[in-house]
Amino acid sequence: MAILSEYRSAARWLISLSHRLFTVVPWFTLSSVAATLLSQLALLLAFVLPLKVILLLGSDNIPAYFPEELKVFGRQTLILSLSGLSIALFFVHLLAERVIEKSVSGGARRLLAQSRKMELFDNQDEVAEKAYQRFSRAFASAVLLFFFCPLFIGLNPYLGLVFFGYVIAVLAACLLVAAFNDSFRARWLSGKNQLPSILTGVGFLLCFSYMVAEFLWLEAPSVLVAVICLILMRQLFKHVVSIVAHTIALAERRRQLSALFFHGHRLVEPSKHSLDGLWTLAVPATRDEWLLAALDEVVGGPLSIRSTYWLQLGVADVLAYRVDATFQAIERQFLIKVFERNRRSAAKHEATLLVKQDGLPAPELLGVTDVANHFHCHVFAFDKVQPADTGKVAGCCESVRSQLLACAPDDELKAIYIRSKPTLGHRIGRDSLIRLHHLIAQPAQRTALVRFDQRFDEIRTLVNGLPLAYVNPDIRRGPVFLDGRVPAVACHWARWTLEPVGCGWPVDKRGMSILPEAHALAVAQRADMAAVSLPLLKLAALLYAFEKSCKQQNYLEAADLLGDINAVFDVIGA
Repeated sequence: MAILSEYRSAARWLISLSHRLFTVVPWFTLSSVAATLLSQLALLLAFVLPLKVILLLGSDNIPAYFPEELKVFGRQTLILSLSGLSIALFFVHLLAERVIEKSVSGGARRLLAQSRKMELFDNQDEVAEKAYQRFSRAFASAVLLFFFCPLFIGLNPYLGLVFFGYVIAVLAACLLVAAFNDSFRARWLSGKNQLPSILTGVGFLLCFSYMVAEFLWLEAPSVLVAVICLILMRQLFKHVVSIVAHTIALAERRRQLSALFFHGHRLVEPSKHSLDGLWTLAVPATRDEWLLAALDEVVGGPLSIRSTYWLQLGVADVLAYRVDATFQAIERQFLIKVFERNRRSAAKHEATLLVKQDGLPAPELLGVTDVANHFHCHVFAFDKVQPADTGKVAGCCESVRSQLLACAPDDELKAIYIRSKPTLGHRIGRDSLIRLHHLIAQPAQRTALVRFDQRFDEIRTLVNGLPLAYVNPDIRRGPVFLDGRVPAVACHWARWTLEPVGCGWPVDKRGMSILPEAHALAVAQRADMAAVSLPLLKLAALLYAFEKSCKQQNYLEAADLLGDINAVFDVIGA
């Protein structure tokens, strides 16, 4: 079985990694493992000794189970000594952690130097140190288990049998389920789930229940032995989880760590073009099956697919098909978009807009469903919709922007958006000018920057007072379509925003030349646009472009926009 072969491969790699660390940097590895052991033991004792102090404080005399050698010191002396020892052990723990940090850093640097390779990826030093630290902690936990387990079994053999039986059964069950369930395996290997903590809690309660049963119905050890077993059991569970968690984390980084630590290994990027996840739906043998299921769930009724055409939307991890089908003896066309699992929030964002807002330059959304219980799917009516010719794409994009400017946002959707996200006037601040003040050297640009800085608050107030409109940054991605209902439609709306009117409009010469026509259309269709002048639209468009350039660290382009912003503001103030 493939998964068992992968388990064996991971085990062999971990053994090779251990051999590499102990042969290439033996002293760093031994010191980090020894310091980890000291740190964990000191921390354990630092938190156990206060319990003894509490027991002494709660009794008039020294309890009988205290060793005779300690009783000679007297109750008060023991209280003060154990309290001081607890504090000292905690400082030993902190000192040991510092030693671990130094050993891990030195060992990682030596390993990277021994591999004699160029810089492979960003933050590779941090990755190497983190991996080295994980190995040290996992190995230290294994050493502690090696010493604690015989002591635990010696104190209570039957409780030890219950403990080891539970651990072995749980590990075997998890490996078996991971071999047949990909989603469980992904969650287990990610290390971000609560399953280890839950299983540890269940195991601890199971062992504790057996201890209670021993005292009630079976032959029980002394109370002191039971307390020691309880403490040991908690530590054993903790170190088992530590070994599993750190081992999984190391195995997940196997590709990078092999390239970093092993001389003969290269960093090979995993394939990003395999048929997994969303792309399993592209297989022709099963494609019509899930397309038909999605259409049947959304549209209903007798339906048969005549042909399917894949559409390149220009967006990562989104699969789109145009489907020609016969629905109730009528020829229909549909657009079906399926989103990868990591695009689920984008899919919901798009659906929120298309469900609540009327009048958008978008195909009609018929419904939303899930494909294979994993992938978010949108089904659109696509009758008589044709892709625009290459020479007409620019004009179609201008048409879509004009329609967005003239589309009044739904009041409920606008209220939800404003509560959730800031618009341009609330995002942009004077901090965007700090770098420009240090970078710009041309006199004309510096003069424009100073003028813009002086009137910044007034400009932001003007933009904040404008009505809102939809902005779709993905209009130019993928094909733009012609529809009989409206001049043009865009098919992807996963990154829509609400911004002051004018934002997102092109600020080049052609964009500014067609803005008056779009402004006239918006004034005719929206009552809240009556008081919005054309210069105000230009101001919002230029300020939006300025913010975008600053975010992209294109400071020369941002500086070039300052003169136009000042000129438009002068026109508004005139």
